[in-house]
Amino acid sequence: MALDAYTHITIDMADPSVTPVVRGVQEDIRSRFVEVELLENKQALEIPAGTTGAIGVRTQTNVHILYDEDEDGNEAVSIADNIATCYLRQEVLANVGRLYCNLILKNGSTVLTSFAFYLDVEALAVPAGVVVQSDYINVWQQEIDEAAAVVETATGIVNDCTDEADRAKSEADRAESYASGVQYPVSYDTQSLTDAQKAQARTNISAASAAHASTHAVGGADELTPAAIGAALASDLANYILLTEKGAASGVATLGSDGKVTPEQAEAAYQNVSSNKTISAADAGQVLLCTGSITITLADLSQGTELEIWNKGAGLVTLAGTLFVAGYGSLSSCKIQSNSVVVCKRMNSVWHIAGGATS
Repeated sequence: MALDAYTHITIDMADPSVTPVVRGVQEDIRSRFVEVELLENKQALEIPAGTTGAIGVRTQTNVHILYDEDEDGNEAVSIADNIATCYLRQEVLANVGRLYCNLILKNGSTVLTSFAFYLDVEALAVPAGVVVQSDYINVWQQEIDEAAAVVETATGIVNDCTDEADRAKSEADRAESYASGVQYPVSYDTQSLTDAQKAQARTNISAASAAHASTHAVGGADELTPAAIGAALASDLANYILLTEKGAASGVATLGSDGKVTPEQAEAAYQNVSSNKTISAADAGQVLLCTGSITITLADLSQGTELEIWNKGAGLVTLAGTLFVAGYGSLSSCKIQSNSVVVCKRMNSVWHIAGGATS
């Protein structure tokens, strides 16, 4: 039985100045949970009924992980009153170092808000598979017992092979005895056929072949089924796709040599931005890699539109629009410096900014 470990942290929406830190151990899987108590001005945050949760993670190597289920298909985030209990999946605890995490609250496909915390994953002191010093003798004895079992099995196989060889020799002796009673060579009288006889023989053979083939046809006396000759059934075709459907509209995506969907067919993609830009519906789900001192204008798009904006350069990236920035409240603009933020269109034409933005 696993020993579940729960770490309790508190996040106040009105005081996001300190990002909580949770500690974990590499490969400590199926047992790590984070209890996030959500407050607003030191009072319990009211979470709407029907709210669900998801976990977003960014590693030190900028690998992004987003999930809302555990390895068995159960909900990864359970919500009771103002406490969200978050399960840490195996792939999250596989990365040693500090990970940036978001607890994301949703209503259906609409993101309501998100909360940030850090996860420090420490490496295992003793790798898996190391034999404990006090258990050397037991391990050696187990290996000796396993070797003895292998020898016993091999001995049985050798004995079986010897018996088979004896039986084969007996069969060969009987065959030789039988063959000794046959007189060789066997001679046949030479026959000469006329051209008419040869033609008639061919006709007879052809007619016999056709008559025999008809017995294997559909409805024949000895009907051959597709399964009998290894042919595919009509019902089997439902398990296959047409070549014309690969990489085509309303078809299936094409995988590259790495077993992943090719960038040309992936819906989400990276987009390099080095000049002022106004966000459109086509940018939804993408990651904007910004360089230089530029302005990104967040237009009035559909509710639930979400994307990530990342400042990869030395300049300041300014976000303009109707904004709500955690820790700063409602603003008409904010700045990103050497950080990334997630922007999501909320109700009342407001863009919610989560991440490392400043006023």
